[in-house]
Amino acid sequence: MAVSLRQAVAQTLAYSRHFGLPLTPGKLHLWLISSRSTPLIRLRPYLPKPTAKNRRLIEERLLYSQKKLLTARRIAHLLGLFPTIKLICATGSLAVDNARQYDDLDIMVVTSANTLWLTRPLVIFFLKILRLRRPTSLPEHQSPRVSDKVCDNLWLDDTALALPENKRNLYTAHEVLQARLLFDRGNTHAKFISANPWTSKYLANAYGEAVAKRSGVYDRPQRSPALPGSSRTDHIAPRLLSTLNHLAFRLQYFYMKKKITRETITLHSAYFHPHDPAPK
Repeated sequence: MAVSLRQAVAQTLAYSRHFGLPLTPGKLHLWLISSRSTPLIRLRPYLPKPTAKNRRLIEERLLYSQKKLLTARRIAHLLGLFPTIKLICATGSLAVDNARQYDDLDIMVVTSANTLWLTRPLVIFFLKILRLRRPTSLPEHQSPRVSDKVCDNLWLDDTALALPENKRNLYTAHEVLQARLLFDRGNTHAKFISANPWTSKYLANAYGEAVAKRSGVYDRPQRSPALPGSSRTDHIAPRLLSTLNHLAFRLQYFYMKKKITRETITLHSAYFHPHDPAPK
């Protein structure tokens, strides 16, 4: 059954209210819940009138988001020193300029193949040494105790860029398309978008814009230098990495096993989201 533009706008506004996200007309057009691309001019008759309260809230959240994005970019470029890290994106409220004053910094990290579980403990150690990681003992994601601390709640390696079918829904389509680029090596962000065309079923406008930006220039992208090596090394190194990564996965999974609730953890991905908002 086709959904009218009026219904699509109403659904989009209801979704944004659920997450406390005030929308400008441009943002409503971008995040319109529809499987068809729709020009902004066709939405204008159905757009609500902006209120002074809404404008103040948007400006306030934008200001907090801009400050936090500067912090997140600095941290991401430090983490980019790890050669196995291929992509770092801001996720959650920060990605859509909706951060509050004391929000933490949600990030997604993508590593090269068979290095996720080797890279993760090094990154965690590095962030803890610099006192930049949100302590896992603190349940809140918004308080002075966790403000501007990193919450690395999504890890993928570049063989698992496509979300599995059981995770494909409106909520995860938002998460994929709104991921805010902080660090990119090897054009991995473009590959991430290309691997998830199913998102257009839910958010055609946002998917179209993400595709249009794939060949654009991002914020100071980093490139990994080409390393010379013999064919012998090319054959041995991947096998060694795979073995070591698998061992590291086993050890970390054993440590986390008793704490796992709704988190999804595999050899190639780790979704550290104990609460799944998608059904609601």
